[in-house]
Amino acid sequence: MTLRNSALARAEQLLGRAARIRESLKDVQEIDELFTVQTMSLSDRPIEPVDALWFFGRARGDTDNLFELVTLALKLDTAQHVVINGSDGERQGGNKPGEAWEGKTVWTQRLKEFGVERVHYCRPAMNTKEEGDEYLTYSLAQGWETAAIVCQPHQAVRAMLGLVETMTKRCQFLRVYVIAPDITNWFRPVFGSQGHDELPRYLHIQQELIRIRLYQTRGDLCSFADLLEYYRNRASIR
Repeated sequence: MTLRNSALARAEQLLGRAARIRESLKDVQEIDELFTVQTMSLSDRPIEPVDALWFFGRARGDTDNLFELVTLALKLDTAQHVVINGSDGERQGGNKPGEAWEGKTVWTQRLKEFGVERVHYCRPAMNTKEEGDEYLTYSLAQGWETAAIVCQPHQAVRAMLGLVETMTKRCQFLRVYVIAPDITNWFRPVFGSQGHDELPRYLHIQQELIRIRLYQTRGDLCSFADLLEYYRNRASIR
C-alpha cells in the first residue's frame, strides 16, 4: 500500500468513526429528550379546570382506571365536558364494529353507569393521530381553550406529539394537558394498537417507541424538542 493510499484509508476510518460517534451522540440526545417529555407528560395534570377531557379510545382490557378518572374530574368540576371518538370501534381500513376498541355506544353506556349524563362526540377517527386532530377540531368549534387528554401512561407522549404537530401546522393552539392513572398494572394482559397483540401491558411500551420513531419520520408527529417547547410556552397560549 502506498503512503497516499494508507493516508486515505486512515482518513476513511476516522470519518467512519466520527460518523458513528455523531450517531451515538444523536441517539443519546434523543433518549434524553424522550425521558424529559415523558416525565413532564406524566406529571402534567392541570392545576385549573379545563373545558374538556379528550378520552382517547383504548383497546379491550386497557381501560382500567380511565373511566374513574373521567368521572372524578367531572364531579369535582376540574373539567366541564368529556369528548369521545365518534366511531364504532372499527379498525383502520375495516368495517367491523368493536375490533379496535369498544366504540362510542359501549363507552357512552359505561360513562352513564358512572353517572356521566352528557357525552360529546368528535367525528369518527381510526387511529390516535386522527383522534387528536378531531378532538382539536371539535373543541375549537365549541370555542374551548383548554383540554386534558385522558389515556394510559404509555400512550401520552405519542398523543401529545401528534397534537402539537397538528396545532403547529394549523397555527391553532389550545392549552392541552395529560391525565393518566396514578396506579397502573403493567403486567395485566391487554390488547394494543388497533385491537391487536394481547400482551402484558409493559410490552406495549416498546411498540410505542417504534411507532413514535416511524411516525416522526413520516411527519405525523413533532420532535421531542418541539413538545418540550410547547410545554415551556403553553401558559402563554390564549
